[in-house]
Amino acid sequence: MKFDPAQVRNGNSIRSQLNENPESFATSNTASKGGQNTTTLDAQNNRMAGYMGARAIELASNPVEAKRTADWNNQFMGNEYGVRWQQAKMGLV
Repeated sequence: MKFDPAQVRNGNSIRSQLNENPESFATSNTASKGGQNTTTLDAQNNRMAGYMGARAIELASNPVEAKRTADWNNQFMGNEYGVRWQQAKMGLV
């Protein structure tokens, strides 16, 4: 069998690259790299928690919305679908 020397060198180069073990994310020689983020999560009381966190803040700070949501929950739990949903959630069905 005759192999092209350039292809053999290229194959060996690819093999050696695949055998390399680069550093893991945010570590150097198995030690964590700290102090990269100079900001804190609670700076200026402006912590982002996504939609569900924004909804929780809205319910805690807006009594009209909290009452509207509580009324909806009471109506939902007062009918057959709400009761069946609650039972399924608790694993009773």
